[in-house]
Amino acid sequence: MYTSFEEIRTKVEELPLPSNSSYRELHWVDVGKIGIAKTSYGAFELFFVGEKVATNSALVERHIEFGRWEGSSGREYDATRVILPRDPHFLAISSLIATECLREGMLDKGATVQSIFRKVEPIIELSLKRGALSDEQLIGLLGELILLEQMLLSVSDSPQLFGEILDMWRGHTPASRDFIIDRTAIEVKTTRSDSSRHYIHGLQQIETKKLPDSQFEEKLYIFSVGLLQTKNGAYSLSTQAERIFELLGVSQKTNYRTVLQNRFLGHLLDYGSSGKGYNHLEMAFQEPYTTTYGMNFIPRLYDLSDPGMLLISTEQLESTFINPKHIEFLVDFPSSVSHENPLPDWRKGINFIIKFGLGIVPQ
Repeated sequence: MYTSFEEIRTKVEELPLPSNSSYRELHWVDVGKIGIAKTSYGAFELFFVGEKVATNSALVERHIEFGRWEGSSGREYDATRVILPRDPHFLAISSLIATECLREGMLDKGATVQSIFRKVEPIIELSLKRGALSDEQLIGLLGELILLEQMLLSVSDSPQLFGEILDMWRGHTPASRDFIIDRTAIEVKTTRSDSSRHYIHGLQQIETKKLPDSQFEEKLYIFSVGLLQTKNGAYSLSTQAERIFELLGVSQKTNYRTVLQNRFLGHLLDYGSSGKGYNHLEMAFQEPYTTTYGMNFIPRLYDLSDPGMLLISTEQLESTFINPKHIEFLVDFPSSVSHENPLPDWRKGINFIIKFGLGIVPQ
C-alpha cells in the first residue's frame, strides 16, 4: 500500500500496459477495496471492488463500467471501473483521486467502497468536465459517421478510393468544415428535434469561403439529421463506428488493423473541441456509446445556394455593429424549400457529389 501522493504517482507511472482487455496489473490503494491501473492504450483507471457503485453525476456515470476483472495475482474481482483519459496530466489527477480514496478510508475505518466513492466523485467529475465529449458532441459525431458511411459506400466498388474519402472528413480537426469534397463542402447538423432545427455557430457555417488556392467553394450543403433516443434504434455511436471500421478493410491476420482502420480510429480519438474523443477499441461496449437512436425524419441535404434558403449574410450585416464572425442563431429549415431542395434522395445526392469531386462522372 502506498500512503502518499508522490508514492502513488510513481507507482502509477511505472505501471505496465496490460496484454489484454480483461487482465490488469493492479496496484492497491486500499487492499481489497480500491486499486489503480492502466488500460492497454495508456488511459488511467480506478477500480472500486464490490457491487456497482451508485453515482450522482451523469458525466461520471458515462465513464464507469461494472464487470469482472483479473488482477496481476490471478485473482478475479467484481468491480466498478472509473475510466480517465490517457492525457499525461491524468497521471497526477488519477494519483490525486487515489490519494483521497486512501485518506477517506484512513479517516473512517468503517468506510464502505460506496461511501469512499461518494466522497471523491466530485473530483472525478471535475477532472472529466474539460475533456469528455458532451451529449451534443456525441450525437454530432454520430451524424457525421452516418454521412461518412454513405460516402464510403458510394465508392464501394473502388476500395482504393477509401483513403481519399477518409481525407474528406474534417470534423475531427479544428477545420471550419465537416466535409470537403474538392470545391464542395458539407456541414453536418444533428438535432433531437422532429424537424430540421439547428443552431448555427457563425456565418462561416452557412457561407462559402475562400480556399487555400485563393479560389472559393462552389457549393455548400447542410446535411440535417434528426435522431431520437429509442431502445431498439438502428444507430449507435459504437455500431456506426464499427460499420465504418469493417468497411475500411478486412485482414486475415488476428488483431491486425489496416492503415485506414488505424487512421479512422485516430480520427475518432481526436474528435471534439478538446481532442478527447471516442476510443472505439475500449469504449464500444460502454454507455453512452451503445445508446441507440432512430431517425426522426429522413436525413435532408440542403443546397445553401438556393435563393429560397432565407438566411442572413455577412453583406447584410456590414452596415451594423454586429460582428458576423461571432453571431449564433437558431434556424428552422422547412422540410421542402423547393422541388429539388433538399435533394429528393440524399443518398443519391451524396453519391453524385462524391463521384463528381473525384472526377468519376463527366463535368
